[in-house]
Amino acid sequence: MAGRRIKSALFVLVMFAFGFASYLQFVYTNSVGFSVAYASIKSRRNERREETGDEYETEADRKNSSRLLPPYSASGSRTAHVKGGTAGVAANDTLRSKIKSILLWTPKYGNADFGIGLGRTGFVRKGCTESRCYVTDNRSLVESVDAILFHAWDTTSSTMPSRGRPDQIWIFYSLESPLTVGRQIRGTNDKYNLTVTYLAHPDTDIVTRIRKLKRPVSELPSSKSVRRKTKMAVWPVSNCAGALSSRNDYAEELGNYVEIDLFGRCGNLSCPIDDKSGCYSKFESEYFFYLSFENSLCEQYITEKVYAALRRNIVPVILGGGNYDETLPPNSYLDVRDFNSPRHLARYMTYLRKNTTAYLSYFAWKKDASYHIGEIEKRTSPAYGKGGAFCRLCEILHDEGYPYKRDFNVEEYWSAKKLCLSGIRERKLLHMV
Repeated sequence: MAGRRIKSALFVLVMFAFGFASYLQFVYTNSVGFSVAYASIKSRRNERREETGDEYETEADRKNSSRLLPPYSASGSRTAHVKGGTAGVAANDTLRSKIKSILLWTPKYGNADFGIGLGRTGFVRKGCTESRCYVTDNRSLVESVDAILFHAWDTTSSTMPSRGRPDQIWIFYSLESPLTVGRQIRGTNDKYNLTVTYLAHPDTDIVTRIRKLKRPVSELPSSKSVRRKTKMAVWPVSNCAGALSSRNDYAEELGNYVEIDLFGRCGNLSCPIDDKSGCYSKFESEYFFYLSFENSLCEQYITEKVYAALRRNIVPVILGGGNYDETLPPNSYLDVRDFNSPRHLARYMTYLRKNTTAYLSYFAWKKDASYHIGEIEKRTSPAYGKGGAFCRLCEILHDEGYPYKRDFNVEEYWSAKKLCLSGIRERKLLHMV
């Protein structure tokens, strides 16, 4: 009996040992396979990052502004990432030494990455001819980056840092009119080396338009759709008293002769802010005219207020300082400067409302919309290709012979006195005196 028990115990022990050995073999085999697979994935990631210069493995990493800029350590010194021995170090360091870093010191209207995106992704996505640039909003890198971009609207002399390096490039960026940012740029002379604005001027390094007319545009309206319109003019506006132009006064006087419906904080009508397409559909189906009144009368200052109306079947009534003959299709708008007074403008608007044929003539350009848009592009588009201003900026930063500005008087360049009208001069232009 005892012998039988001993044999049973030995059998259980042998079976346990065999099972445990099998388990160890399973773990070893799968762990090796996993390690090989992981190494393969990691290798592919490293290869992709080496090709693109992008150190981020995920979109979340890319958006995390606390991550260090790839070519730099916490102290700002250049670092090499070891791969494949000393030859790999040298090659990787050479690659990163060619990448130009751009620090966004301010957001752009609350947009932290200016719409270009952090890292190198924006330059690659846009297909820039020169894409070896890297964008960060990490201010701790202020002493080591190659360039710093300042949005004029969000910058004052007191909020600017000390220059990190003598060869560091500081960039003035503004899509606001000189009247609007006049106070912000005081005391910033001799600080900027490069300008990015909408103003075609010898002192503008990179011309970038605020908006432009592009496809698609609405099809030519029919006489039937025009006759369904029941209201005269619509004006979406929320800056009720702070506009630096005389647009509020002009609209008030114009309203003595024609009906104007105000949408936004300045009126009693509203449209969902998250449904702009629906709002414009309502405007073009019910109204004959759309008041495209700018907040400043400044040279070349044309905003989305004009283009939003042109793309749809509603005639824009323009108050601004732009050269509309060059930037807009022929016979597509009414310019308040062409009328002797708001009363004369109102009289002509009333005529167009009653004369369907005459009103439809303001949409005739849409028969050849592609042609007209193409002609405007030839006259006004900067030669930067599809990539736009940031692609051009990257090219400039890599141009060792580029003539950067020194001792630049930005207040003279972005002068409201030179480029804008206000007060009595503006009111005379608008025939209000």
